[in-house]
Amino acid sequence: MRVDIETGEILGAMESPGHWIDVSDTGEIYIGSLTGNVFRWSPGWPDPG
Repeated sequence: MRVDIETGEILGAMESPGHWIDVSDTGEIYIGSLTGNVFRWSPGWPDPG
């Protein structure tokens, strides 16, 4: 999901078979999928442009 940090409003999302979300000690966000993949979220990703 793309979330507005100020309001918490969901601005967009991408479909993923994810079932696990974790935030590291350094603030990085990781999403684990049912297919065995792990995605690392970063600001501006995914870029719809």
